[in-house]
Amino acid sequence: MTKYKKLKLKDGTTIDEHRYIMEQHLGRKLTSNEIVHHIDGNGRNNKLNNLKLTTRSEHSREHWFDGTYKHTPITEAGRKKLSDCNKGENSSSAKLTEAEVIKIKHMLQKGMTPVEISKFFDISRKTISNIKCGNIWKHIII
Repeated sequence: MTKYKKLKLKDGTTIDEHRYIMEQHLGRKLTSNEIVHHIDGNGRNNKLNNLKLTTRSEHSREHWFDGTYKHTPITEAGRKKLSDCNKGENSSSAKLTEAEVIKIKHMLQKGMTPVEISKFFDISRKTISNIKCGNIWKHIII
């Protein structure tokens, strides 16, 4: 990861120079969701014309992350690969298998409530509700 230039403020705190420059340009503090992107990939080039304000999600879509940061625009093939590896059981946050989700969807079709199903699988009611509404596991169609 690039070592960014730091500035020491009058109050003794430090801030990344590129964030400070963007805050001065905008006339406000940046939110925790705002990223200052270095257009040329050089994290030490803090000229304003090399800085672009983005959100965390926009910034992630711009780059390929594989445990290290690369200043390489993500291709459509790479975007699909990332999307596929974050679906279902392959997601690092998955608590269920695809077989369990299929069973949950069948239970919902039979009229069981999210509370009943959540107790059966020992997961939150919110997870069951998200499956039911199609917010998660939407690639599994029954």
